[in-house]
Amino acid sequence: MQLRSSFVKACLLVFALITIGARLTPGQANQSTPPVARRAQPPVPAPQYIPPHDYDQRNIKLDLKFDWEREQAIGVATITLAPTVKDLRRLDFDAAYMTISGATLSPRTTLKWDYDVSKERLSVQLDRANARDLAVVV
Repeated sequence: MQLRSSFVKACLLVFALITIGARLTPGQANQSTPPVARRAQPPVPAPQYIPPHDYDQRNIKLDLKFDWEREQAIGVATITLAPTVKDLRRLDFDAAYMTISGATLSPRTTLKWDYDVSKERLSVQLDRANARDLAVVV
């Protein structure tokens, strides 16, 4: 549960930075824009119940770059976790409003994954049951 709340907080922080950065350009920080010229911002998603996990999140490392023109954050998330159950074979992550290009078990083992847009969920299949700390790169 801690992984999802941290992941959601990180996503909200990135979203806030993108929207604030897109509104401010050099020299305009103290100027008010007329109401007619303001763009409508997409609404923030409603809070959702976060189900329990089969792992204990230890760390999330985000390596991001920002495309200010397209209002996007592009990068890699490295999630270090420890299984809390025996024979953990699948990891589920909340992944709303994301485009996923791959998942690996650090350092270079490519993992099978499935992204369900309607459920806003990324499922990563582990290549073997793990009983120790592992780092998943998404």
